[in-house]
Amino acid sequence: MNINEYISSGILELYVTGDLSQAERLEVEALAAKHPEIRKELTAIEEAMEKYAMLHAVEPPASTLNTILNKIEQTQQQEVKGKIVQMQPQPKSNILRLLAYAASILLFLSVATNIYYFNKYKTVSSELADIREDNTFMAGEMETLKANYQNLESEVNIVKNPEFIAITMKGLPISPASTSVVYWDKANGDLYVNANNLPAPGPGKQYQLWALKDGKPIDAGVFDINGNIQQMKHISEADAFAVTLEPVGGSVAPTLELLYVYAGV
Repeated sequence: MNINEYISSGILELYVTGDLSQAERLEVEALAAKHPEIRKELTAIEEAMEKYAMLHAVEPPASTLNTILNKIEQTQQQEVKGKIVQMQPQPKSNILRLLAYAASILLFLSVATNIYYFNKYKTVSSELADIREDNTFMAGEMETLKANYQNLESEVNIVKNPEFIAITMKGLPISPASTSVVYWDKANGDLYVNANNLPAPGPGKQYQLWALKDGKPIDAGVFDINGNIQQMKHISEADAFAVTLEPVGGSVAPTLELLYVYAGV
């Protein structure tokens, strides 16, 4: 049994306010006798409710006390053989006892009322916390959607930009079905790659893009398989582009036996 989960379940508050069945109350009492943590939490809840009730106690109007005293006096009148027996003046001690009794009733009503509103307050606080949590989640979702939209908008601008030429690299014998596309702006050297159809690299491996000029490879950077168009290094001149599988971080020269896709410009 997880004591912390049991304590935070709210059953101890229901025990203190008397909102449990007899079987549930017996269960709480048995666990409190067995686990000091539960017994300590019960004591803390009782003290908190008592402080709350005393702090927010509402003084009833004077008419309420008079009504209670009248009810008490009526119970002391007895009918004997159809005659009303005149009550003798009550001793001072009896009057004080009645006042104490009336005050106890008023205190009980005040405490009960405050406990009721205290429970209502806890319920509303819990619902408010849930609403705040939902709002936080929704805000996070909106930020994610906004980022995705901005990324998609950026990719569309690249694809539609007439300054970029799209070069489709096709699969070589190691992976004939593979394809990838590079978007290259010859004027300023901006280069992007969309690796939309390459097999997932194994552990410790990463794909690397190469530009070839006069048969010499030029490192254009490494990239991940994430479905996005990724910006690569600036390339001012190239006769062709190719992708190889290299160790994570890339290599200074391409591993030709792991050449996956290639295309001339």
